[in-house]
Amino acid sequence: MHPNYFQLKWIDANSWHNPTPGIDNYINTVVTTRVHSNGTTDDESYETYVESGYFLKPTSASSTVDDERFVYLVNRRCNQNKDWLGYDNSDRIVSFFVTRFKDYVNYKITNLKSNTVYYKTYNQQFTIHLDAGEGTLLKIEPVVHSGGTLLESETVKHSVDVRSDLVLTPGKTLQIFNGADMKFLNSSRLDVSSAILQIVPASLGGAKLDFVARNWTAGNGIVAGGANVSINNAIISNGSAGISAWNPASLSISNTTIENCWFGVAVQSRPIGSVYLDNVKVLNCDSRGVTLDNANLEIKIQESVVVTSD
Repeated sequence: MHPNYFQLKWIDANSWHNPTPGIDNYINTVVTTRVHSNGTTDDESYETYVESGYFLKPTSASSTVDDERFVYLVNRRCNQNKDWLGYDNSDRIVSFFVTRFKDYVNYKITNLKSNTVYYKTYNQQFTIHLDAGEGTLLKIEPVVHSGGTLLESETVKHSVDVRSDLVLTPGKTLQIFNGADMKFLNSSRLDVSSAILQIVPASLGGAKLDFVARNWTAGNGIVAGGANVSINNAIISNGSAGISAWNPASLSISNTTIENCWFGVAVQSRPIGSVYLDNVKVLNCDSRGVTLDNANLEIKIQESVVVTSD
């Protein structure tokens, strides 16, 4: 019995040889391949020798508790079988896809038996070898929760606790919309260097990026070297720098509050084009609110009406 079992809440199970699906499958399109004793394999698309059980962590105060899903995967064949190739040991290669939830694209899969980590998208097949009768517990979570590398473009619309540095693959796009209340734990940072970041909620303050505790050594906050960045209607707080960028391809921030950081906006080496700030509040940034090194800045100041009385 895996020790993590005792910390989990049973949800459902599925016998994949049964055409009737379970109530809540965390994985889909499960197939097995038989591994013979001489190392050869053959397809078993006509039969799937695997059982799966589904778990969540017990309900807690965390709104992101269901972002960590657990699958106990078992190779149900454990007897030897004799055929024209001789005896096989009933070992199986088990393949499946992650069932997409909350519209997330990128997932981290951890084999808790071996502590091996894999990064996959929902449309990439995952494969694992199980000996005869062997089972293992897999932890499946979106990369925006676990931290790690986003292999493909991603969209965030939900509250999420980000547990380690979140890195966007160059050329890909991270979009953050209304309802995204992202809390970056463990001095983690959001690195979108050479990629595209779009924080574009529909309402003022509709997306929040809270880096919890500014950490100069970790350099937490948004890191956007060489990136295309568009931020509107956001609140960015508690980072070493709200956003820092060396030679960003573009940087436009509007209707946004950056607060409780050492540096609000820090840009270096942007000789072509400008950094655009439109209705941006920089509050309690102790060292520098906006700092530029060889970069051009364009600020649009919101018009205000001053009322006086006699």
